[in-house]
Amino acid sequence: MRYLTFDMRIEKGHEDIEVGFRIVNGWLQHWFYSYGDTEGFIKVKLRHYCLINPRQDISEWKSFSLDLENNQKWTLFKSDGNYRYSPKVPDFGYISFIIFEFGCSQGEEEGALAQRPGVGSGELDIRNIRLEENPGDYVL
Repeated sequence: MRYLTFDMRIEKGHEDIEVGFRIVNGWLQHWFYSYGDTEGFIKVKLRHYCLINPRQDISEWKSFSLDLENNQKWTLFKSDGNYRYSPKVPDFGYISFIIFEFGCSQGEEEGALAQRPGVGSGELDIRNIRLEENPGDYVL
């Protein structure tokens, strides 16, 4: 299957929530999704996580998809897992774990803290995580 798809909604008033994504494959490599802006849902942080940061209302359920076949959207995460003794391109033939990282916007900070969602609070719901051939409402 080409896309990892999930449904998500964020409570109104919590629009500063950010969500980052990692997948652990069968080699126990951690790969994080790191790509640009799609329809106003992504806060771009170059060389780091692609974070959902809604700039429009998603208080109703919407489906979001991560493209598992586009190797340019995935970056090897070298702080966890087996990053030295395995393929140098993503291999999602087997998925061990899906990791969602939640936090709030850190603005335009530089350095290590800008790589991941910051501290904070908010409310969001995720449901129906699935693999599909066709994308959901939004391809991140």
